[in-house]
Amino acid sequence: MAFQFFEDKNFNGLLESGESVLANEIVKLDNYVAITDKNGKVVFQNVPEGTYILKMNESAGSRLMMDPVIMVHANINRKVGLVKNIRVSGKLTEIRQAYDVLETDVTGIVVYAKSEDGSIYTAVVNQKNEFEFFLKDGKYNIYIENDKYSYTQPTQTIQVTKKGTQKPWFLNIRRKTPLLR
Repeated sequence: MAFQFFEDKNFNGLLESGESVLANEIVKLDNYVAITDKNGKVVFQNVPEGTYILKMNESAGSRLMMDPVIMVHANINRKVGLVKNIRVSGKLTEIRQAYDVLETDVTGIVVYAKSEDGSIYTAVVNQKNEFEFFLKDGKYNIYIENDKYSYTQPTQTIQVTKKGTQKPWFLNIRRKTPLLR
């Protein structure tokens, strides 16, 4: 059984001129492992009939353009497109009051991106208060669920296209102050 992997720049599933093959990539078919050659091809020998999951050691932000479940019952020879997801980055910024002397550590806060089909992607805020997603094109609601903070805009909607987003964007948080009784 053979597969050829390529970067499907126009998302149509066909290897066309201007689209590059993916050489020297690790490909797994459950426990069977192979490496693509200079033409993006990989061959699996002596695989018994059954159902397998095709996985590629996908570089950050790439995904298969097909169902990864492969039914092996005959010899398969298939071209497999991968598309690069779009890097979407943002920063969490704290709105502080004059009496706030300490800066809040927001490292580790989870940021969510919910697509129109209901899929939810997560990103974690790093030490520089930044986070990033690798998303396919579409519209997403970006939000945080955390009891320690209030937000100036609890949910933001972004449009992701093949060109990326308009620019890195910001989520503003404000530390919740305890109620005085």
